[in-house]
Amino acid sequence: MSGGIPRRAHHMRSCLAAIALVAALGCGSEERRESLPPGNSAAPGNSAAPGRESRSASEVGAASHPRCTAVHDGDTITILEEGNREVRVRLLEIDAPEKAQAFGDAAREHLAGLVFGKTVAVRGSERDPYDRLLAHVYVDGVWVNRQMVADGFAWQFDRYSHSSELAEAEHSARSTHLGLWRDRHPTPPWEWRRERRGRDR
Repeated sequence: MSGGIPRRAHHMRSCLAAIALVAALGCGSEERRESLPPGNSAAPGNSAAPGRESRSASEVGAASHPRCTAVHDGDTITILEEGNREVRVRLLEIDAPEKAQAFGDAAREHLAGLVFGKTVAVRGSERDPYDRLLAHVYVDGVWVNRQMVADGFAWQFDRYSHSSELAEAEHSARSTHLGLWRDRHPTPPWEWRRERRGRDR
């Protein structure tokens, strides 16, 4: 009996040492998990770097506070960015009368009143075949593309636009006979261009 007690005591000490080792390893693992940056995961494939957006010409323009230096017609302007870089901008989703059309000059003058000489914000990245930046233009928080439609000096270019806001603006201008809607049957510029191309053939 006296020889069994030391053996049991030795066995208990071994068990306690093993338990302490397991506890220590568990705590170390928990500390490693907590040391990961918030939002990151230790799982493979979930540690992607933050997204990086490429800066389009329009975003560069907005950051450098471009100014409108020319108005070519009712939907095309030129802006001057820092470094004296000129960018020609075609207002997206609208179509104004061509200069040779009825209300063409009026549309140009109206757009000039909204943007000429003013600091503009430009949102867009694609270019058309004429190398014009296709964009939405803002002055002091006013969406100029919509304003041209709402004031009756442009159509919603519904071939390329599905904006309900532009559709409502055009409907309101039509119903109140604003701008070009004083004419009972104004010719949309896309139809005018198609007829002109047909005559030139």
